[in-house]
Amino acid sequence: MATLRLAERNIASCEVCTPDLAEIPFDYVLDIVTGSDPEETDYVMPEPAHCPNCNSPVLTGYWRWYTTEQGGRKVFVLPGTLVVLKQD
Repeated sequence: MATLRLAERNIASCEVCTPDLAEIPFDYVLDIVTGSDPEETDYVMPEPAHCPNCNSPVLTGYWRWYTTEQGGRKVFVLPGTLVVLKQD
């Protein structure tokens, strides 16, 4: 939970309250906070983060492979919430 709260402190707003400004996926914020490789890491959070500006849930994205009826493979991608980072 400490990592989640640290990531929240880096958010100024989200795509709900500032749709024209939000461009950074929340996963990127978590990658920065944890030092994890974005190509290797998916995040599972015990609860969503929240935007400090509007209190909307801020979610991570994910992707999953699945097999089609024809035997091919496809990927399902659910993008995470886009955010605006605080300016220091």
